[in-house]
Formats: sequence, structure tokens, C-alpha cells
Amino acid sequence: MTGTAPTRPAPVPFQSTQPYWDAARRGELLLQRCDKGHLQFYPRPHCHICGSVTLAAQPSSGSGHVHTFSVVHRAAHEGFSHRVPYVFAVVELDEGIKVSANVLDCDPLSVTVGMPVRAVFHDQLEELTLPQFAPTEGVTE
Repeated sequence: MTGTAPTRPAPVPFQSTQPYWDAARRGELLLQRCDKGHLQFYPRPHCHICGSVTLAAQPSSGSGHVHTFSVVHRAAHEGFSHRVPYVFAVVELDEGIKVSANVLDCDPLSVTVGMPVRAVFHDQLEELTLPQFAPTEGVTE
């Protein structure tokens, strides 16, 4: 054993998702809006409601609340094992869209349903910045 941490699995950007990853690197959370007005998250090449392929990026406020969550004590992948316990949550953004992400910058046992959170951007991977969330009270601009 070499003593190095196992490699964490990483999302793979595609042509249709590259603007999302570029925005995350800049510290901005993007949603998509189709020409009929439907919002969606995660980025994809068509509207999941009407099928429209005319999509535009829309910045999100990045604010929301914890809709539901789980405190993970045993990682499903060895690349996450050094982080246990951690919070995997579904966050409902103020725009009404639900996003799955980790809740960081707090004691995992302090997370509650309804807790106000805001998007934070930590460079957790060399090649990608992953939008995550932190309690609103603990976020500094």
C-alpha cells in the first residue's frame, strides 16, 4: 500500500454540460431554461418536461433549504472514505429546483430539514469545481 488516498470518482463534462462546469469554476451555479420557460437541473441537451432543444443558461441565486438529507457514515466508494461522516442532501433552491449535493462547513449532525443553505464552491477535484452547499449563517461572501 502506497499511502495515497483512493481516487475520487469525478463527473465527466460533455458538450451540453461544459457551460455548467465552466460557471462552477467561476463560483456560479447555473440552471437551464427552455424556450417554453421550464427550469431544470442537471444540464442536459433537451428539456425534461417538453423536449425542447432550445435551452439557455440561467444563473441561480444559489440560495435554498435542505429538503432532505442523509449523514453518510460508510462511504459507498473508497474515494469518499476519508470524508466520513458527510452529508448528502437534496437542496431545494429558491427557484424551486431540487439539487443533490453535499452540505459542507458544518457538523454533519447539525444539519436539519428546512435549514437555509447557500451554494459554495470548493475546488475538490483538480479538473472540476463541484457546487456544494453550506449553512447560510456560515457562508461569507
